Parts: sequence; C-alpha cells; structure tokens
Amino acid sequence: MKAFFKIKNLLIILLIIWTPFQLYILKVDGAGISVLLLAIAVIFNESVKTNFLRLFRQKPFWIWGVWIIYNFVNTLIIGSSHGPPWAFFVKLFYPLLIMFLLKDSMRFSKKSLFNVLIVGYYIYLFFVLVFALTVLINNRRESDLNANSIGINAFVLVFVLVLKYVHKHIKLLPLFLLSVIPVMIIVMSASRKSFTALVILVLAILFAKFKGSPQKRFFTITFIAAFLYFVTFFTMRDTALGQRFLSTSDSTEEIELLKTNTFLDNFGDRGIFYYYGWQMFLDNPVNGVGLQNFKKHSDDFDFSVHSEYMVNIAEGGIIGTILFFFFYYWIGKQLKHVFKKFKNVWRITIIYIAGFIAVLFINTAAWTYDSISIFIILGLIIGYVKQFETLNKIT
Repeated sequence: MKAFFKIKNLLIILLIIWTPFQLYILKVDGAGISVLLLAIAVIFNESVKTNFLRLFRQKPFWIWGVWIIYNFVNTLIIGSSHGPPWAFFVKLFYPLLIMFLLKDSMRFSKKSLFNVLIVGYYIYLFFVLVFALTVLINNRRESDLNANSIGINAFVLVFVLVLKYVHKHIKLLPLFLLSVIPVMIIVMSASRKSFTALVILVLAILFAKFKGSPQKRFFTITFIAAFLYFVTFFTMRDTALGQRFLSTSDSTEEIELLKTNTFLDNFGDRGIFYYYGWQMFLDNPVNGVGLQNFKKHSDDFDFSVHSEYMVNIAEGGIIGTILFFFFYYWIGKQLKHVFKKFKNVWRITIIYIAGFIAVLFINTAAWTYDSISIFIILGLIIGYVKQFETLNKIT
C-alpha cells in the first residue's frame, strides 16, 4: 500500500489518468501545471536519492532525448502549431520521464510497479465507463476522449496483467478475471490497432505454453484458443470493431478524392497517409516539416498524419528518422539478445517481445511520440532487458 503514496508512483498514475481526470473531475488546469509541478518534484526527489540524472547518459534514453531536442528545435524553427513552447516541450518530455521511472522501478520493485500501473489503468477505465460510455456504445466521436486511445490504454492494462502472470505474481484465473473488463473495452472501442495488439499478445502466451507437461500445455492452449476464437467470432459478427475491420479499405468522401491508384488505397485513409507523407518527405528530405505540421504543409489534408513512421519521415526528415530508427533498433536488439542468451527466462522474454511487436504495429496507424501508454510499454521492456546487463554486457 505504501508504494501508492510514493511521489513517483503518484505521478505515474496521474499521467495515466490525466485526460479523463482533467476533463471530468478536475475541470481546471487545462495546461497541466499541476502535473508539471509534480514532475519537477519527482525529478528533484529521484535525483537526490539515486543520482537520477545519470540515466540521461544511458542508451536508449539519450537517443530519445536527442530525438526530443531535435524535433522540438526543428519544429520551432519551421513554425510550431503546438501553442506555448514550454507546453510543447513538456508534452514531448513526459514519455521520456515515464521510461526513466519505469526502468528504475523494474530493477528494485517490479511487483509494486505492476500494481501501480494496474490501479492507474483501472481508474482510467472507470472514468471512461462512468463519464464517456457513449463513445463506446453510440459513436466513437461523441466524446472528448479518443476511442483509439481508450483501446490502447485498455490493451496496456492487459499487457501489464500478463506480465504479472509470467513473473508469477498472479495465477491464470485471476489474470483471466482481471482481463475481462479491458478486453471488453478494447472490443467496444472498435480500435483495430488495440485488438490486433491483443491478438499478438495472446499468440505470445500460446507460444510460451508450448513447453511443460503435455496435459497442462494442452489444457492451457485449448482454453486460450477457444476464448480467442469466441472473442474474434463475436467481434467480427456483432460489433462495430468487426465492421471497421471489414471496411478497412473503405474511405470517407473526402479521402475518396485523394485516391492514389496504388495498393495503399486498400488501407483506406491510413494507407493514403503513407503516399502523401512520402511525397512531403521528398519535398523536405533533411529535416521534414516539423511535428504535427503535416496538415499545415498539405493542401489536401486537414488532419494530422496517423502513422508514427510517417511522422518521423515526413515531419522529422532524415535526421529525425535516423534517431527514431536507432531508438527502436536498440530495444529490438536487446530483446533478441536476451531471448537467445538467457534460455531460462524465454517464456517471460517472449511476452516483452510481443509488447514490442504490438507497439511497432500500433505505430503503423497512430502517432505515438507523445503517448504515455506506448512509452509505458517501452519503459517496461527497457527495464526488463537492462536487468541482464550485470550478467552479460549487452549495450
């Protein structure tokens, strides 16, 4: 219980729940000054206790730190549509901070960290169910909350619950029971990204169960496979999510006018982003057009580019893309090393690999550089692989 009153854990929970908390409970402090003050207090407190700032010199933190500084300065020079520069910088900095906090907690208090994250995400989903149920039932656009963000947050909750399970903090039945609500919300949110990420995670669990006693393996795989089949069948037949999957290649009337006559048209508006994003990169190859300036520099689009990859290519240019690539390459390389080198924990490692693959997939159809939830997954992964440095230098 004491873990929940640690200042850094309060910040983690507040960052998770901030959007619905500010919209429906606090209803003031739209600029997030209270979160900023708490973040400053956490940085000061952690630096005094553990020389916290030394983390800035570690891979991959310094890589992403350089990415932030580059894109911040580059966007301001080109012309920013993000409001006050300090608010723009803080928005970019919070994901880096959350990775720091999770990496440190993974080393010293993994079980407490999982519990803090689970409580934070359940509070978030509670706010969604109480105040924004219409976005799940009636119309994905009827709330100030984004339905895709709701789905991603629900997926991260399931991911953390699975981590508790593979680290032997809970049994299979509690895992199943605790996952019912977030899985239900993923389906109700009609977020294709989140549902596909969930499928990736379930397949990783099945893969991890291929060793052990034949009876236990058969029971577990059959149970999970049957559950997955039931959820998928119900989803495709009776939910808005299923209809969105079946209409992936459909486009709005506005997007229909932007058809490219390439295979990318089969992916609806998301595919078209790749075509026009690449054209924008060719016009601005070195440093791009600046973060969230895609619509500002496009005569055809009145909204942001929904792909983390095209964000870096079109808005960050070659410089931003190289930094982005090395950040994700470092994480993937360390996961591969741990999986191959430390065979005794391969079942645990495969779940972290699934989380990483899920992030890579989500990045195909969403910008995530300012997503707390995405960087919570990455922070957990980094914290996990960093634990093996004392056994074998892998950086």
